[in-house]
Amino acid sequence: ENASISFLLDTETGHIVDANAAAISFWGYTLEELRGMSISKISIVPSGKIIEVMSKIRDGNAHRIELYHRLKSGEIRDVEVFSGPLNYQGKILRYSVAHDITARKRAEEGLRLALTVFHTVKDAVTVTDPDNLIIMINPAFSSITGYFIDSYNVIINDAMIHNVVKTDWAELLDLINIKLIAYF
Repeated sequence: ENASISFLLDTETGHIVDANAAAISFWGYTLEELRGMSISKISIVPSGKIIEVMSKIRDGNAHRIELYHRLKSGEIRDVEVFSGPLNYQGKILRYSVAHDITARKRAEEGLRLALTVFHTVKDAVTVTDPDNLIIMINPAFSSITGYFIDSYNVIINDAMIHNVVKTDWAELLDLINIKLIAYF
């Protein structure tokens, strides 16, 4: 038994032919309810992707797509579906495996939000690795201190170049404090 959500789809009718226990558990329907159910009752395709999805289903090739599935409870989940043709009892069907990616999508959105805050906050912010190597600074840090970071993780201030790998934090903090005092 496959732990992934798996189902067979009749592409001519758009109906589910069969589903595994993981699909039954995930969607909340019984196998009897699923068999013969239109996939459109479960699968929510964003309007901009309808033509793309239908084209991929009809072309007979394997494909991957992200969309939404509505559970029996009404909850909507993000899913990634891998699908390909399968000869089942003399008929070509679509064998699909779906993965719930809702948590991943929420985490990605959280990261986008955190990055937006990082880039727009008016306070100087640095991000360091476990060895205290500065790996990222925000625009406010550059604006306040005059230091910028290049693609080699080197902090640059006009004629001064500091390699951040072994930065003397006391010296850097003194420079920042001097700039902050001058800034305010």
